[in-house]
Amino acid sequence: MEKNLYIKDISPGDTVDATFVVEQPSLMSGKKGKYITCTLSDATGSLPCKIWGTGKDEQVIGVYEALTAGMVYRCYGNASVFRGTMELNINDGVGYLCTPVMTEHLVPEDYVYSPADIEENKKELFALVRSIARTPLQHFVFVALETYPLFFEVPAARYKHHAYIGGLAEHSLEVARMAVAMADGVSGVDMDRDMVLAGAILHDIGKAASFEKQGFAFISLPAYSLMGHTTLGIQMVSRLQGERRLPEEDYAHLLHILQSHHGEYAEVRPHSAEAWAVHFGDNASATLHEVDEDLRETTPGEVMKGRHSGGLVFRFERPDKASLPQEKEYQGTLF
Repeated sequence: MEKNLYIKDISPGDTVDATFVVEQPSLMSGKKGKYITCTLSDATGSLPCKIWGTGKDEQVIGVYEALTAGMVYRCYGNASVFRGTMELNINDGVGYLCTPVMTEHLVPEDYVYSPADIEENKKELFALVRSIARTPLQHFVFVALETYPLFFEVPAARYKHHAYIGGLAEHSLEVARMAVAMADGVSGVDMDRDMVLAGAILHDIGKAASFEKQGFAFISLPAYSLMGHTTLGIQMVSRLQGERRLPEEDYAHLLHILQSHHGEYAEVRPHSAEAWAVHFGDNASATLHEVDEDLRETTPGEVMKGRHSGGLVFRFERPDKASLPQEKEYQGTLF
């Protein structure tokens, strides 16, 4: 089946009749009754969607029960802007959502969205692992990545930052780069560079056990909500320790970094410079991506509350460098 419209081509006010992947469907209750929130995606991006139906709760509930996350559906509705964000609203076209489009009729490249370069990220991560000087710690990280290969494929989150295929590896690479830059670049602070790298690469390893492939997307497993990725990560590292032992000090420090990587919001706050470096790298990678996603939905000169970052964002206009006046050569002295 030929795809006739992509998300990047939709504008507010458009009537949309096209096929998209449906992700994260949730049944909600409002003043006017039941409705469904979900995310539509294709190879060009994602779009929030609300499914209202024709005003009958039983109809909306039936559609919700029929929807399978990760599958492709025909979506017929109208695009509009709500609180600064464009979304698709589905009313009369609700009937098309009862049955997915058969996958054999689809071209996967039309529906899989990911800005991540999975192979390049894998290559760079393994290069960082090889730079870990202590052999037992280096081997431990290698074994962890080889034991949980979904690490390189799953998203880093359901909704917010790096929420696309390959997002976890991309996020972990960014955290490692920033954390090791702090270890190398902060004067007078003695950090264990090997532990910073190991902790940064594995800080979110629990997310490799938090998603499974369904259709054209990854869906979250119950354990992700019931236990959380930090607990899952500690379990995974603990199992690996039983098979391939690290020195006790390294094992304890690695567990501490996993346990404390959310900083002030973690169950345990960071107690070491290495743990703080990983936390700061984690926070920077996540926040910058969330703000960037919100700015992509903001027009220049507009203030809005971002749906990813949860805070206010403002998109500054970039001056056209070609139109800037040439700076005159300075003729004086600096002092």
